Amino acid sequence: MNDLITIKKRIANKNDKIAFRQFYEFYFEKLFSFALRFLKSRELAEEVVSEVFTKVWIDRSKLLEIKNLDTYLYVLVKNLSLTIIKKSLKEKNAHLSLDESHFDFAIENFTPESSYFAEELRNEIDKVVDTLPIACKNAFLLVKEDHLTYAEAGEILEISPFTVKNQVLKAVKRIREYLTMAAKQQNSHKTSFKNIMRFAPLLVLLQNLLLFLVNK
Repeated sequence: MNDLITIKKRIANKNDKIAFRQFYEFYFEKLFSFALRFLKSRELAEEVVSEVFTKVWIDRSKLLEIKNLDTYLYVLVKNLSLTIIKKSLKEKNAHLSLDESHFDFAIENFTPESSYFAEELRNEIDKVVDTLPIACKNAFLLVKEDHLTYAEAGEILEISPFTVKNQVLKAVKRIREYLTMAAKQQNSHKTSFKNIMRFAPLLVLLQNLLLFLVNK
């Protein structure tokens, strides 16, 4: 979105439905993906996001008062998702995967940016991310995939920015360990041009993960 402030003013002051449509299209996929980290059901995730946008439209006159819109929207999605999960726990709804001791926040397929990750490695990265502890997983995806700052992610998850950074570091360490092991195993095989070409993206990925941490 080129000018979010202008879009917000058009929605808040002029009830501009075209501007609201632009607002919707800009945020929908981000919020939908975030909802899917809590809910396995695409239908439920869509309902949550629809409810969030409905609330924004109803309260549109107050839109300009929101200082950090990203955080505001993510928190709304999180709270509505948790409400659904709590309700499901009470009703013992079987279609949500819920642990007896805590919520099992389901993470949909993680698709990193192509500039960082080679296409052939994405499935392997997905597997690693999916094995991360819940706190690690949410922090990593908010920062790495949704491009939020540590402070913004911390506000959404109700933890300190320092804790978010530590969780991201843990996630990256786990991914690095996996990729390093994979690279060593591949390098131990008979050297060929094909193997070298498959090995190279692993090295690039490791380098970019480090750069990501340094520059964040």
